[in-house]
Amino acid sequence: MKKYVHHFVAQKRLISPSGPFRDLKMMNVFMLNIIQLFMRKRNYSTTAVKLIPLLSVALLLAILLWYLIDQAYVIIKW
Repeated sequence: MKKYVHHFVAQKRLISPSGPFRDLKMMNVFMLNIIQLFMRKRNYSTTAVKLIPLLSVALLLAILLWYLIDQAYVIIKW
């Protein structure tokens, strides 16, 4: 029971941030929920479990890169 309460508290902390990286933190919560749903399955392969964090980090980096390129384009256009 404590594990679920701790996870809920961690999610609440991530869900209500302020600042420019709020969307990235929301995406992080989304990826954590996907990982949790996947881990609830009893017959998962260890290779897939190892790939999930790598894919989530790659997705976050892609979003960050897109955000920075978009900001640079706005600055250059202005």
